[in-house]
Amino acid sequence: NENWSLAKQYPEVKETVYKLFHKGPYQYWAILNSGISAIAFNPGFEKIQSLVHYPNTDKFARITPFLLQNQQLFSTDLGLYRYDEILKQFQRYSNLDKVLGSFSSANYVKSVSPNAYWFANNGRFAFVKFSNEGKIAVDSARFNILEDRVMKQHEVVEPVDSIFLIGLDNGFAIFAPQKEQKTSIAAPLIRGLIDLQATDAQKMH
Repeated sequence: NENWSLAKQYPEVKETVYKLFHKGPYQYWAILNSGISAIAFNPGFEKIQSLVHYPNTDKFARITPFLLQNQQLFSTDLGLYRYDEILKQFQRYSNLDKVLGSFSSANYVKSVSPNAYWFANNGRFAFVKFSNEGKIAVDSARFNILEDRVMKQHEVVEPVDSIFLIGLDNGFAIFAPQKEQKTSIAAPLIRGLIDLQATDAQKMH
């Protein structure tokens, strides 16, 4: 029989599950309307062994888990957080917050490689690179042109071979890093100077 059927419903979860993120063996983060839950199943998925729920509060109203260099981080409307497995609580990741600026509240994070990621926050994009020496480069200025052409909270970037497809309101934009060229800017031509503190007769040089 190729028809799908409901095999199991867990009584512990009584509201809509919007997203699931892998946390560990048989463990998941579940994004719910009321907050986020850490759920651990038994090996056969017959039951939920533990469920710890963190409701939306004044601390943060939106939370999105993602992996950054094999670390589980959480982007919220108040910045980045880490989860302390011993204390079972979220803690602010202040140092990385400062470097990423407004992108620490990204609602979309896409891994390109272990050291490169796309961040998107309310229609704005940044391409972020992490060096082995601990340096972080945030490149966002060149993507400002896309800000009013993307549906906010629905940003998407997909790698295709050596280019990236960026979803727009009416199609796609293509970002091709290998075609980047540094253009040298000619030195300015100074035709005259004006001394603003001089008399009218002395102003022009």
